[in-house]
This record gives sequence, structure tokens and C-alpha cells, in this order.
Amino acid sequence: MTNMETARIRLRPWRDDDAEALFKYASDPEVGPRAGWPPHKSVEESLEIIRTLFHSDHIWAIELKETKEPIGCMGYMVHGESNIDIGENDAEVGYWVARPYWNQGICTEALRLLIDYCFREKGFSTLWADYFPENPASGKVMEKCGFRDTGQVNRCSRLQLGSDRPVKIMRLDSYVKNSLIIHSSQYGAARRYAERLAELTGIRCVSLREAPNLDDYKQIIFFGALYAGSVLGLKKLAPSLTTQRLIVATVGLADPTDPVNVDHIRASIRRQIPAALYDEQRIFPLHGAIDYGRLSIKHRLMMAVVHSKVKKMPEEKLTAETRAVLETYGQKVDFVDFDALKPLVNML
Repeated sequence: MTNMETARIRLRPWRDDDAEALFKYASDPEVGPRAGWPPHKSVEESLEIIRTLFHSDHIWAIELKETKEPIGCMGYMVHGESNIDIGENDAEVGYWVARPYWNQGICTEALRLLIDYCFREKGFSTLWADYFPENPASGKVMEKCGFRDTGQVNRCSRLQLGSDRPVKIMRLDSYVKNSLIIHSSQYGAARRYAERLAELTGIRCVSLREAPNLDDYKQIIFFGALYAGSVLGLKKLAPSLTTQRLIVATVGLADPTDPVNVDHIRASIRRQIPAALYDEQRIFPLHGAIDYGRLSIKHRLMMAVVHSKVKKMPEEKLTAETRAVLETYGQKVDFVDFDALKPLVNML
């Protein structure tokens, strides 16, 4: 059985000598009923539970390192054991933490360890969880760890306590855990698209400046502003990518459905990343926004020069990009369309 730990806690197997500590915390009437089981009535009962229910390779004691005392429980159930109808390659997670340790982030810390183990070591496709609506704190823990509300409500017939009460069903897919959204935005449109995709999928979203080590991720979704003929930040991101699957969403003022504009975007991306990372099917041009009143002095001067040159161009030589310069120059325009994210969501 695998032990897992952070600076504060350790997930390890339950032992017989944990019985007194288990009884101390599991006899609290505020703990068990929130998780669907009755309070323990004696140390002997707690010992029996350790020897039976907790005698499993997928149930851990949450040990506080400072005291070496178990202060909660964390585990998962597979298909056929679960309280809800899950797939054969799925698992349902469950947990509780003693009342003196509520609101200290311990449960979130422990659940993140379990999630990482379930996806990386066990290879589950989807993790499920459920909680009683009258215990919203449990739902908050799930949300902090990436679970999303499915909108489904169920009753769990296998619960010892509360089988007649509805529970809310939460879900976390492995692609969400293994993916990261990164945005590099000039004036906010790329960030808005990135944050909206995060809301739709539950995938973590960060700016390029805040991006963590990418070795822990299998898929990167990058939103970059089209700026000065390139995708802002993409060249800087590329050296950090090794085996990850890269999806690029570009955000600009030109019509993202114009074939010539799309070809220009693809050519720009090919110049900025290694050939091994490039896949035409994973490029998503999006319509952006601009507010000339917010532009930096440098950017205004640059746009003034570009505008002056474009004005002198013959009509037949104007592209979607140069037309956008003429049509939006000096204005505040917002073409952001979140519906345009649907093909990207479908790919994920």
C-alpha cells in the first residue's frame, strides 16, 4: 500500500493502535452523520472498523505529522463498491477530518494527494464524489481540488446513515487534472477566453508569468494575443514543452473565419514552435477586442504607423488583418464570442 505525504500530513494504512484516536474523533456526532455513517460508540467498535472496513488497500488514515495521530480518513471505492453508478475505470472518493482540524486546509491537502495517486498510479479515467447539500464545506473541498458539479442529485442506498437523503454528485476527469490553460494577453481578450474555458471545463488557468513547471502536465491549452505578426508569448512557452500535447488559441481583430487570415496565423505559429508540437487540428483562431484608449504609448505609435501604411495600400491587396486595422483604428471594439470555444471544448 502506497504512503503519501505533504509537509503537514501523511496518508498511511490504519493500525490497531489507532483505535483510541479513531474513537476520540469518530464519536463526535458532528462528524460521522455528515459523511453518511453513525458516530462510534466505543473504542472496541473503532478497533473492529479498523480491522474490517479500513482493512483495505485503498483506505488511508490521515496522520498529522506533528502529533503522529490519525485525524481523519481518506479513500476511494471502485465500480461495484461505489455509492453511485460509475464506470468500470472510475472511482468514487470519500473522506472525513476530525472537527478540531476543520477549516485548516487539511482535507483539501489530503484529497489532492489521493487524486494524484488515483490518476497517476491507478490510471482511473474519472473520479466521482458526493456530499449532502447541508454540508457545503465538503463540496467546497471538492471544488478546490477541481471537481465540478454535474447537476445530478442521487440517493446512496449503501450509506449506513442518510441513505434516504439526497446527495450532490461531483466529477473530475483525468484530462482536467493533466491539463493546464495558460494565457498571454496584451489587453485582456485572451485572458477572458482562457478564464471562460476554465469555467467550462474545470481546468486550472494561469498567466504565462505564473505558469508552474509543465513536466506534471500532459496537455497545454495556450491562449495568445496576435501581436506584431506573432502569437504573444508562444515562443517563450515553447522551450518548456517536451512531450505535452499543445493546443493554441489565437486572439486577434481580424476575422477568424477568413481562410487567408487563418493561413497567416498557422504560418506564424509554425515559425514560433518546433514542428513536433505543431498540429493544424489543434489551432483555434478567435476574435478579440481592442480599446485604443487603454493602449500604451508605444503600442499607439506602432498602430499609428501600421494604420498609415495600410491606408496607402490598394484595395485589392488588403487582407482580413489589414482591413481590421482600418475598421477598428482609434476605436473601442469587442468581438469576444465565448460560443466560439465550443469546438475547443468538444476536442477536450
